[in-house]
Amino acid sequence: MKKVLLTFGLCATVLASNAQNFSSPTWTQTQTVYKQKSDAVNSAPVTITANGDVIVSSSFNAGTLSVGGLVVRAVAKSSYIQKLNAAGTSQWAVALLGAAEVKSLTSDTDGNIYAVGVFADKVTLTTKTGAVAATLQGNSGTTKSSLFVLKYSKDGALLAYKSATSSVDATVSASGKYFDEPSDAAYIRSTKAVWSNNKLYFTAQYTGESTLSDVKLEGDYLDYAGIMTIDLPRMSVLSVDASNLSGLKKEYTVKTNVTGLEEQTGVKSLNFAVNNGTLYVASVATGAVVVETSDKTENFNAGKDGKYGFIYSEVGSTTNNKLFDGGKLATLNSNNSINDLLVDDSNVYVAGTYNTNNVFGQSVTFQGGSDSFVAA
Repeated sequence: MKKVLLTFGLCATVLASNAQNFSSPTWTQTQTVYKQKSDAVNSAPVTITANGDVIVSSSFNAGTLSVGGLVVRAVAKSSYIQKLNAAGTSQWAVALLGAAEVKSLTSDTDGNIYAVGVFADKVTLTTKTGAVAATLQGNSGTTKSSLFVLKYSKDGALLAYKSATSSVDATVSASGKYFDEPSDAAYIRSTKAVWSNNKLYFTAQYTGESTLSDVKLEGDYLDYAGIMTIDLPRMSVLSVDASNLSGLKKEYTVKTNVTGLEEQTGVKSLNFAVNNGTLYVASVATGAVVVETSDKTENFNAGKDGKYGFIYSEVGSTTNNKLFDGGKLATLNSNNSINDLLVDDSNVYVAGTYNTNNVFGQSVTFQGGSDSFVAA
């Protein structure tokens, strides 16, 4: 019996339903997590383990949180990770106390759980009883510009963790031409994680300079007309050894081609999936960009003057990339994004939003707002 799981609301609500009879929920769990609507964070990831257990996460700032035997008080806008069995009975919960937000959850065949997300300043990782398990130190301030990667056992014990912060290049910062305040601008973030074949894959979007597992990650800069310097982010799919989160590898990167660059262009959105050892990636970009993998570096012109392109890649023993012309924007600002990518043994499914007149080689008509698409 397949189940559909949803998480939503000002309260963190988990709903499980039989996929053949969605009108009759099997069980629900609700936690009051925010003081008011303006506090809400639209991120409530969920994943299912190999044994059918449910792993959920939400942010909270509503005073004391009591969930799964864990009782803690919020520090800034904190987060928790909870495990429930298939019947909806809570097994345990742990907290990330401080300005932290879990963006994605995944699990392996042994039931271990992995989480990626963003945080600011100091964050305390707790045990199931609320004791301190570890402390993360990010960039100071309230902007969630630092990245974390966590691994928990099926019983809720913290097994491994990594974090990274970013800073503006020292020469750029000292030039007097940097467009933003250095303390606010540099970031490294992750929004998706996937476990496959004893590796943990996850996204990273980054500006400035950061180091994760002794690997340097650097964004790019645009010297605009000699009067200001502007950040140009890179987006990557990274992987680590799932056993201890070590051995970081850059599996795939899209970056701006800065040669002769005169305007702010580059990659805008990226998503991925892994199946049978092959990495599948879809991204949206504008202008001249470079796609890098371990065996191939390829240049693309995704268009300029309001034109965007969609890039599809398959990375296995070799790399195959294809650029699809998206055409010009129908509105002033881009709503083009890749919001999810899934793969089975027959097809790759890509979902997102658009305001161009072509999506992955298919002619579309923009209706207004932020139209959505699904491509296979």
